[in-house]
Amino acid sequence: MKQLLIIALVCNFVLPSKLFSQKMIDQQNNAWISAFSTVKLTDKLNLKTSYQFRRNDCLKTWQQSLTRISIDYDLDDNLSVANGYDWLITFPYGAQPISTTVNEFRIFEQFTLVNNIYQFNFSHRYRIEQRITEKTVLNENNEKEVQGYKFRQRVRYRFQLSVPLLKNTTKQEMVYATVSDEVFLGFGKNIAKNVLDQNRIYFGLGWKFNKHYKLEAGYLNHYMIKNDGVHAELNHTAQLSAFYNFDLSSKRK
Repeated sequence: MKQLLIIALVCNFVLPSKLFSQKMIDQQNNAWISAFSTVKLTDKLNLKTSYQFRRNDCLKTWQQSLTRISIDYDLDDNLSVANGYDWLITFPYGAQPISTTVNEFRIFEQFTLVNNIYQFNFSHRYRIEQRITEKTVLNENNEKEVQGYKFRQRVRYRFQLSVPLLKNTTKQEMVYATVSDEVFLGFGKNIAKNVLDQNRIYFGLGWKFNKHYKLEAGYLNHYMIKNDGVHAELNHTAQLSAFYNFDLSSKRK
């Protein structure tokens, strides 16, 4: 775990500083609206689903559509493991558009470690993805044609810190601040010319209404390198997320 953290920190702070000046970078304004749900099936087993509505140019056009489902198992109060599936659709958008919409199908494995120090909540999330992406072209009729699929792998590490700002212990209400940084690294075959795939820095404020509902809004600084290793995006993204938790376990109250 320590080795992965060191690698992530090096890629996150050292590599971008060296590569940033070498890229053809386009800055864009995006907006992501997301809904997340967690259903507690048993004392340790959870079903998680989410949908992310990602738009380019301040909601004017499509950027991506992401649907996710996973089964999470709590090993203890601080450590959980998960296995999940993603369906991602990427649309032609922005200053560096792809030629057609592209479907990507992912299977992922992850484990998450959380701990609390005083009022601070720390989270370390490690995820490995197996990605199957369409190879597409426009045919003579200017229509999308799928000519095969490409298999790639990627590892992601996210560090997140949250701290309550205002708290009402009797009603379980809480206003909190959160900050996170996530680095994406490709490995194995078909990773093109860039090992460092993405980096996401996020700042947000949230309002937990009770143990079931919370809302969160924030800013995401999203740096993404294209497959050619030269072109890149620096996306300024506004985020709005809704979270819902529902307990079906035998210990629900």
